[in-house]
Amino acid sequence: MSTPLFTHKNFHIENDGIHLLRNGFDYKTLLKTDLVKVYITRGPQVKNWMVLLSMGLGLIAFASYYIIRLIDFLINTDDIIYIEQFVVPIIPLALGIVCLNNGLRRGEVLICTLKTGKVLRIPLLNKFEKAELEKVLRSQFKYK
Repeated sequence: MSTPLFTHKNFHIENDGIHLLRNGFDYKTLLKTDLVKVYITRGPQVKNWMVLLSMGLGLIAFASYYIIRLIDFLINTDDIIYIEQFVVPIIPLALGIVCLNNGLRRGEVLICTLKTGKVLRIPLLNKFEKAELEKVLRSQFKYK
C-alpha cells in the first residue's frame, strides 16, 4: 500500500486507483484500468433519496390529516380528549420533516463510471476539499 495522494472519510486515492473505505479499512478498490470516467458534480447525498422523500411526505400527510381530524373533533364534540391524542401527530411530523430534509439534501458527489457500466456515487462531505481533489483527479484519471 503506497502513500495516498488524497484522503477522505469514504475513500482515498493512490497511484493504482481509488480505494473505498468503510470504518477506515479498504473494502473495495477501483483500479485505474477499470475506470472509464471520473467527475465531480452536485447531486443527492443519500443513495435512496426518492424513498426517503416519499416516506417524509407520507408521514407529514398522515400527521396533517390527524391534526385536521383532531381539530374537527375538538370543535364539533364535547367528549373527553386524552393528552395522547395531541402527542400522536408530533412524532410522525418530526420524522417526516427529518426524512424530507435528508431526501432533499444536495451536495458535491464524486461519480465513478466503470467499464462494466456500473456508476458509483461517493458523497463529498467537505466543500473545501474539492479543489485539491480536482487537482489529483486531473493528474491521475481521465477527469472531465
